[in-house]
Amino acid sequence: MMLLDNPHTTAVEQQWKNLADLISDEPSLFLIGNYEFIGPFSDFKFILALPGLLAVLCETSAGIELLDVHESSNLLQSAKAEFCKSTLGADERIVFAAHYTSYSHLHDIQNLKENVMREFND
Repeated sequence: MMLLDNPHTTAVEQQWKNLADLISDEPSLFLIGNYEFIGPFSDFKFILALPGLLAVLCETSAGIELLDVHESSNLLQSAKAEFCKSTLGADERIVFAAHYTSYSHLHDIQNLKENVMREFND
């Protein structure tokens, strides 16, 4: 899924055209589908150990790509696992964004993920 190829990309998502300018210790809010995510962060240390959704993104020479969205009761743990299993090339960089929820049950977070993905793909 290339974010920049999505004909329904919002103005906020257009900011992802230059992801390197957004990556910092200062969080930014942006949309995936109709849901706000905080980030993107080039290091998992900025992700909190709270429940929610973790967006895994990749910056390449071709643009920005949403690799996956994970539901988790501990986003920090999920980000660490994704970082460790990442097999990106030399010209690619993995970054993370988080959507924190007040939901404590994984089933509720899974439903939220389905909504995010459905809205992103529409």
